[in-house]
This record gives sequence, structure tokens and C-alpha cells, in this order.
Amino acid sequence: MKPRVWMRGVFRRLRAQRYKYQRQVQVNVSRSALESNLKVFQRICGNVAVAPVLKSNAYGHGLVHVARILDTAERPFFVVDGYHEALILRNEGIRTPLLVMGFTPSENILGSRLHNVAFMVGDLEQLKTLATHRQSQCRLHLKVDTGLHRHGVAP
Repeated sequence: MKPRVWMRGVFRRLRAQRYKYQRQVQVNVSRSALESNLKVFQRICGNVAVAPVLKSNAYGHGLVHVARILDTAERPFFVVDGYHEALILRNEGIRTPLLVMGFTPSENILGSRLHNVAFMVGDLEQLKTLATHRQSQCRLHLKVDTGLHRHGVAP
């Protein structure tokens, strides 16, 4: 038997063993529990808009799946981490307004054709860059550093 053919068989058996013992993880998202939890938050917060944060694949629960459940209710907006997540949600037909809270390059903000998407800006240089392009309309949220000194403009 040729060494190459023999090695191919060894690798095939190793792959089969790896998948045989790999743990299968499944997450079930309950529509009623999700809606109930959101109502509890809204009741606790009172007359304040509550915006679900769906960043990082809705914290592992499925970005599109969770957004579809919550898209039926009136929400001020969904919060996502990056432009790519906003693009996914718009391509999947999610209509709720979006806020991209992670850093997005100015070129992406100015070139964005996504409907009803706002971008968080946490640096004055980027804000100045965006302000010089008055022919482009974009919705911005200014992030203010309130003391953690992580990100945002000084108050």
C-alpha cells in the first residue's frame, strides 16, 4: 500500500472519531419567555424606551431568530455591534431601526445604503470627518465617556 493512501485512511478514521465524541449543543429560544422578560424590563424601567441588544449573534442565541421574534413588537431600535450585523438583519427583512454601537469606519457610514440605521461615534475626529460630508445624510449617536475612560468623547 502506498504511504499517501494509507495516511488518507488514517486521517479519515481520526476525523470520524472526533465527530463521534463531539458534544452537540442546542439552544431553544422561547418566544413567550423572551417577550415576557422584555415586558418585565419595560415595567421596571417605567416610561423609558428599552432597546434589545442583539450583538454577537444575540449573545449566541441567533441574531436573526431573536430579531424576528422581537421585530413584531414596537421597539425604539435594536442595538448591534457591527455594520455586518446590521447588514444581515436588513437582508433578512428586519424593519426595526438599528443602532450600530461598535466602531464603524467613516467610509462605511458615508457609503451605507441601509435604511433606518444609526451609527455610534465616540471620537471627535471621526465626527469632524463625517460633518465635512454634508451631501451624505447619516444618523449618528454621540457616545460620551461618563467615567469609565474606555470609549467616547469627554463631556
